[in-house]
Amino acid sequence: MSQRSLFNHSLGNILFEAIRLATTFETGTDFFEWVHKKADGTIFPAEVKLSRLPLREQVVLQALVRDITERTQAEEEREKLIGALRASLEKVKMLSGLLPICASCKKIRDDKGYWKQIDSYIRDHSEAEFSHGICPECMKKLYPDFKIE
Repeated sequence: MSQRSLFNHSLGNILFEAIRLATTFETGTDFFEWVHKKADGTIFPAEVKLSRLPLREQVVLQALVRDITERTQAEEEREKLIGALRASLEKVKMLSGLLPICASCKKIRDDKGYWKQIDSYIRDHSEAEFSHGICPECMKKLYPDFKIE
């Protein structure tokens, strides 16, 4: 059970606080995150530092409580962004390195030694998709009788 869920269980809360207090009296200081309740009843995440201090002829505990709502929200947002980036990275396929390409037909040799059409190779190794057409130079060479107006 986490520290924060202990807050909702009064017996667990009391026991946890008792252990923290005893530890602080013994060691002199304790530092932890906790869930606190403001006087108006608002619950917020807090950073707590307990310190044992001598006061006259007694020993007292000083508690410094800092609201860390903004920090915890920023941490949660950061974790969401990291998850989104990891998911995006898993989807990305990237071509890199040297690609052996035929100087004549422009086929590319894959990792297994097979020669593939460049469009097939790129489609298999990236997220790119192709639409086919014929450039003007190839149109003249392949279809010399076809006139484009």
